Amino acid sequence: MKAALRLSFVALFAMLCGIATPTAEAQDNNPAISELRIAIQDMATKEQRGYVNPGEVLTLEVGERVRLRMVAIPAGAHRAPRYPSTRFGELAGVNRVNLSKVDPREGSAILEAVSTEHRPNPGATTLIEYELLEPVNIRKGMLKGTITVEVIESRNARPVDPPVTRPDRPGRDGVTLYEHQRFGGRSETFYEDDPRLNDNQIRQDTASSVRVPQGCRVFLFEHPNYEGKSTVLEADIYDLTGTRVGNDSVSSLRIECDGRQRGYYRDDRNNRGNRGDRGYRGDRGARAGSAVTLYEHQNYTGRSEVFFNSDAQLADNSIRQDTASSVRVDPGCEVLLFEHADYRGRSTVLTASIADLTGTRVGNDSVSSLDVRCQ
Repeated sequence: MKAALRLSFVALFAMLCGIATPTAEAQDNNPAISELRIAIQDMATKEQRGYVNPGEVLTLEVGERVRLRMVAIPAGAHRAPRYPSTRFGELAGVNRVNLSKVDPREGSAILEAVSTEHRPNPGATTLIEYELLEPVNIRKGMLKGTITVEVIESRNARPVDPPVTRPDRPGRDGVTLYEHQRFGGRSETFYEDDPRLNDNQIRQDTASSVRVPQGCRVFLFEHPNYEGKSTVLEADIYDLTGTRVGNDSVSSLRIECDGRQRGYYRDDRNNRGNRGDRGYRGDRGARAGSAVTLYEHQNYTGRSEVFFNSDAQLADNSIRQDTASSVRVDPGCEVLLFEHADYRGRSTVLTASIADLTGTRVGNDSVSSLDVRCQ
């Protein structure tokens, strides 16, 4: 009885004084936060690298890109971490780092180390600030804070490896993919086509810049087996952002070097600002030898047309665009079928005949251009 009276008196006093007494449910919804951490994810490997606490130092090599994400650790055992809405921003020394893809709702941002130089202020410290944007049960002084970013050239300095040449292709130029922009990070040189990069040193969805030697051309594809959006380059490009295939999106590639003939076009109406982003086509003059045949209906029936070379526009052909339903592919040939004219849209690569295009990526009655390769 006395305990009940005492509890009622406390509640009455709190009400008269305007003090809210949190309920058990309210405490569960907004538990006390004992610690803030910023999770660090390596954008190249997609693996977690650990955490940095407010006020601490994060060390990055030039070219490294990491994802920052705020993590709130509730007090008490068996409570799941929270990911509060947080805004990240550049505070000082920003010429050494780039902050992008800031997402306050997710409490995340992408941080890239770009230089060890301290322009224009040699004494400036590289600071990244954070600010929590939602009510969090933590002391007020923790709602804002900073971390210091130290940029270094390399943790393990070593001599640069000489260019790799394959024994069966001595001295031949190759196309090199780089993990980061401006030719930084891991790299790998390719001397021939590769339909899948997932087992390579430079894996799929990681390439950010490309070196293309004189006399070579490379076709970059969004998906394995030369499918999806594509970009063709005939010169170095230090940042794939803005190209049709995009940054961190290359999954397969084709290479042409040493004067192997293949025409190409550049459509500036669709590629403004995309340096070196090209479609491609072959010469349309017929030649003897193997070929690819498109048929109007399934099972190789109806109208048909034989193609010895690529064709960017089927609208003026005997077999018109959006009519092909089956394809014969002669031995030694392969064909890339595209959904739209000028080698755009969804695509399918075939190395053998197919009696029904239904179910392929490009689809039935959907081919508008095609790229033919025959030995």
